Amino acid sequence: AEGVTSMPEPRRDLRLEALVDILEGRSFIHCHCYRADEILMLLRIADELGIKVRSLQHVLEGYKVAPEIAAHGASCSTFSDWWEFKIEALDAIPFNATLLWKAGINTVIKSDDAELMRHLPVEAAKSLRYGNMPEHAALAMVTLNSARELGLDQRIGSLEVGKDGDVAVFNGHPFNAFSRCELTVIDGRVRFQRDRQPTAMSAGSRECSKGPHPLMLAPAEVRERKLDLSISDHGLYALRGATIHPVDAPDLVGTVLIENGRIAAVGADVAVPESATAIDLAGFHV
Repeated sequence: AEGVTSMPEPRRDLRLEALVDILEGRSFIHCHCYRADEILMLLRIADELGIKVRSLQHVLEGYKVAPEIAAHGASCSTFSDWWEFKIEALDAIPFNATLLWKAGINTVIKSDDAELMRHLPVEAAKSLRYGNMPEHAALAMVTLNSARELGLDQRIGSLEVGKDGDVAVFNGHPFNAFSRCELTVIDGRVRFQRDRQPTAMSAGSRECSKGPHPLMLAPAEVRERKLDLSISDHGLYALRGATIHPVDAPDLVGTVLIENGRIAAVGADVAVPESATAIDLAGFHV
């Protein structure tokens, strides 16, 4: 109309557009976090707004609020055994992944590092030690659970009919630290084949490294054993019955006596004071 000045379009707000995508389910929240209080704060706000947090990343204090995370339905990507590298990680424990898994949470072991991602199976295997996690559950933390977290578990993450042809072939159990990947197939195409790669190894070295020793887990009675780690009122501890490796002397089975923060005695026939807190370590190594 005459005399009407055309108005510019409203300024596009990319931040608000991102929020709309979250509210309408086109984008997903993957939240970097460490402490239990910040995790709870986020989950409560999300529940209040009726939105879902897809995953919590790092989540080193997740074990403290595992029931709340499970109730919300968030996945957790955590480190296997990183702790005390900064103030937010002071309460991190290597049992975190196992405790999250036991709470029914989709649990993933992450690398956060270009080098560490090369041996994620060994990182996952640490949960066999920290929490006695079953092998299949530990392996899922770096395969199927990762795919679930990304919403891609219908395509990748397990060897199932109809899924993408992604396969890694190892020369031993993937949890064996001495196993190595020999062949990688992605989407049905060979992307890596070790015997076709240039190497500086001698023929003898290549022969020796063809296959690692079998993966040998400790017997169930050893893995399930609990140690009495009572705190001494006198700062006096007797570590008894273990195989002792003194380093500068022959190995022996005996006792290490610790008093006021220092080694007071080492030997097969150490006299243990009655006030000492004795810890039975038969079958273990010191």
